[in-house]
Amino acid sequence: MTCRMHAAVNVIPGLNLTEEQIKAIEDKYGKDFDMVENLRVQNMLKAALEKSKATSYIATLHNVELPETGLVQDCVLYAKKDANGGTRFRMDCHDGTKLTASYIDNGLKWTLFRQKWARVLEVFDVHYIEALSESFYEKEIENSKFSVSEGEYHGMPCHRIVMQTLTNARLLAFMNKEMYCGFLREDETLPDINGKLAEQRPITRIFLIDKENLFIYSREHLNINGERLYYRDAGDIKLNVPIKDSLFDVPEELRYSADRVFIDSLTARTHLSKEIKEAVTQTKERVGKRDNSARRIWLKSIAVCVIVLLSILAVCKLRSTSPKKADML
Repeated sequence: MTCRMHAAVNVIPGLNLTEEQIKAIEDKYGKDFDMVENLRVQNMLKAALEKSKATSYIATLHNVELPETGLVQDCVLYAKKDANGGTRFRMDCHDGTKLTASYIDNGLKWTLFRQKWARVLEVFDVHYIEALSESFYEKEIENSKFSVSEGEYHGMPCHRIVMQTLTNARLLAFMNKEMYCGFLREDETLPDINGKLAEQRPITRIFLIDKENLFIYSREHLNINGERLYYRDAGDIKLNVPIKDSLFDVPEELRYSADRVFIDSLTARTHLSKEIKEAVTQTKERVGKRDNSARRIWLKSIAVCVIVLLSILAVCKLRSTSPKKADML
């Protein structure tokens, strides 16, 4: 006997379940649970996660705090995806019309400092928007209810998908990596689902998704008390626009020494600034020594000229004061 004769649960066609299985679903999700709609929305979200990872974009992010200076500025983020699943990133930050910082991730990572690029191990958050499509545990999906409604992002109509994870102690333990593969021993203590553990975990996830491109524009996580744990959005974004490959190039002549790799942009800026300052000081000292040497030669030349001139004047004066031969006769 199938569940259709037993409960209000809308079962996926062709899925033959026993009454006991249907009762378990009712106890888990509620009697009004719609398996068909839940699976449809779940698949929509999964498709959006994958589609977002493969979409190129140009986004303007407002009020970004730069790690090197602490300044809050607007930044333009470029992400170009290729057919092999790779992505190249560039972020340019501006103070008005002045470029103040730039970062590139083209397989290698670079930061711009005084019109030249330095290699770094980590660049500033050029993957900011990629976090919108970050996946989650399959076990969380299996233990969540999904719903969809109308939403809006910057005036654009969107799907608003809500993923509501069940407040199950065993699942909560798995989400916090306190157990292996989602199973606890019978003698182990389960976490308090109303305690600190639950307050630190996302129970409700809300996604705003473009209806045409299935791109995730924003993502919000709430804990068991409805308090926000996380929020991120795509800023002012344009999808699938042409992006020049040259934006991600770092010409050889515009690089600092290839064997210099810094930890991050702040370290690069600190070390290079010190080195440039020292180089400028040394240059000034060399120029100063050259100037002093030239000055000494110049002064010596003047001194010689003065001595010669004084000698000539002395001779002339001596001649003018000496008695003429006619007067002596």
